[in-house]
Amino acid sequence: LPPHYLAPLPRPGAPFGGAAPAPPPAAAPPQRLRESIGAIEPLSPILILFGVALFIPLILSVGGIVLTPARFVLVVMMVPVMGMYVSGRAGPPIAADYLMVGFTFWMAVSLFVFGGTGQIEIIGISIIEFLCPYFMARCLIRTRAQYETLLRLFMVAAVLIALLAAIESMTSRNLLSRGFDILGRVHPELPIRYERRLGMLRAQSGFPHPILFGVFMSTLFAPLFFLRRGDGQPWRIKSAMFPAAATFFSLSVGA
Repeated sequence: LPPHYLAPLPRPGAPFGGAAPAPPPAAAPPQRLRESIGAIEPLSPILILFGVALFIPLILSVGGIVLTPARFVLVVMMVPVMGMYVSGRAGPPIAADYLMVGFTFWMAVSLFVFGGTGQIEIIGISIIEFLCPYFMARCLIRTRAQYETLLRLFMVAAVLIALLAAIESMTSRNLLSRGFDILGRVHPELPIRYERRLGMLRAQSGFPHPILFGVFMSTLFAPLFFLRRGDGQPWRIKSAMFPAAATFFSLSVGA
């Protein structure tokens, strides 16, 4: 027989007389995940702890000062964070550092002039609440990838919080507060007869008041709107709709 009669038959789909093209390799699941949401860079446990603490509704009174989990983290970390900044962890000082310290000093002087020594406790905790988060970010968020990773964590939180806020507005049940109620004292829920807007109760989630909840969630809208996917394109409304929904259920004009 002629030699071409003895040649093996081509595989289905292959051109006659030639080998079938090799199928393109499938992307590994971790690679596909990076391509869809972007690179994930490890964050300091301090940042993660503070981010989680923001949504926990527990409260503790110490010496007349009401401490939330977020406040407690700030009080504990104030000295270490300032130590990191002074040691150069954040690089050389920038204009924003001086402006932030100047604003905090002006706020403290204003409160003291207005209220005298009766405002000492408020002045102290306000200084910590303004300066510690700022310098914590300056020292622990040093790259764009770290900033975007933190935003992705907040996006996940916004998805869960928006769902809980919708349930709270429609059923008048704050599931987050009731879940943490077994661990200790929590922020009091709004009474059922509290002012309703659009026929719904104003959601407060893990915050002391709906205004604070709405203002916090609204600040996530712009950063998540421009948050980049793995291909470099922004997520836009796909990610920003979750803080927008949570802000809506706060029904707060101030937000």
